[in-house]
Amino acid sequence: MLKHKIAAIENATNSVLAKVPLRFTLHPHLTDENQFAEAIYSMCCAKQIGLVLQEGYSLREPFRLKSVHSGVALDATRLRSLKFMSARLTGLIAAPFTAFHNDGSLNLDMIERQANFFVKNVISGAFICGTTGEGMSLSTDERLQVAEKWMEVAPAQLRVIAHVGHQSLTESRALAAHAEEIKVHAFATIAPTFYRVTNMDQLVDYCAQVASSAPSLPFYYYHMPAIAGADLPMVDFLKSASTRIRNLAGIKFTHENLVDYSRCLQFEGGRFDILFGRDEILLAALALGGLGAIGSTYNFMAPVYHRVIEAFNAGSIEDARKYQTIAMNIIAVMNRHGGLSAGKAMMKMTGYDCGPVRTPLENLSAEALESLTSELKEIGFPFAAEQKVQP
Repeated sequence: MLKHKIAAIENATNSVLAKVPLRFTLHPHLTDENQFAEAIYSMCCAKQIGLVLQEGYSLREPFRLKSVHSGVALDATRLRSLKFMSARLTGLIAAPFTAFHNDGSLNLDMIERQANFFVKNVISGAFICGTTGEGMSLSTDERLQVAEKWMEVAPAQLRVIAHVGHQSLTESRALAAHAEEIKVHAFATIAPTFYRVTNMDQLVDYCAQVASSAPSLPFYYYHMPAIAGADLPMVDFLKSASTRIRNLAGIKFTHENLVDYSRCLQFEGGRFDILFGRDEILLAALALGGLGAIGSTYNFMAPVYHRVIEAFNAGSIEDARKYQTIAMNIIAVMNRHGGLSAGKAMMKMTGYDCGPVRTPLENLSAEALESLTSELKEIGFPFAAEQKVQP
């Protein structure tokens, strides 16, 4: 019976492309568990296919086996962690702006419009309460409200990833536990930005404490040295954290170190999900094998980036460069006019008014807004809500 089950799985894996995610579930009633788990794991390694363990089920411990195909010694912790590889985050994931009323209070009603707009523009996920979402300017209660609203209104195909980073570890852990309670797809934390980590042990220890607060959810470390410092090799983070954080799924890699990014992509045969976070050089990430990206400008010009991806996949590198250049030029204008503040104004230009930014950020003056609008017109910013891009 066991041989028939394994043969069926082999046929299934051979019937799909190697990069197409396929889920397997190990059920408690299966006999000869060790052999079954070993055979599946070996095939998953060979084909880069994720393995999902049924929720609430853990392999018997002590449990140690050796893969017949790869010769790699595996323990139960590593096998359990494979479930967090199965549902890869791919495509464009927007980091949504948090909408405020003019008085600075949350405008939760805007979230449903944002979510539907993302789906319309083929955005696969929403990374909420991060840098673009002004998460560090929100109270913990406000962040809970934002997360709950996203989960209430987000269409099924839109994955919600909650950023839970906070200056207080206690608050971060509470946000993580809440994310698990409302069943977001995944969660992430940036390193503390005031009292900063200075070495790898500190970083892994901090992340392990946050990650353990939502053990059933995939956990991502949000790597952004420009904000948090902690400019440490992320491939070394994966080496260390993979043995300590059982629900580690990957990294939100918001840094220009493409060597480190590439090494993370290749680590243990692509075991982890490395989501690129620099919109202006998305094409470089694609060339290195990236499959998923999180960014702020995907909010309002996703079609430009879809053109980049489509051209790259078709082998039309010149076209991919052309559309990437459009994005780079628009981002340069945005940064010159205030960065996040300008970005929120640009979101309004597409028909989605997310209101003002919170202090200490400054809203654009009427004069600055006029200048921004004029420059964006000159370089072809897609103002219309339909987001059409001229070929």
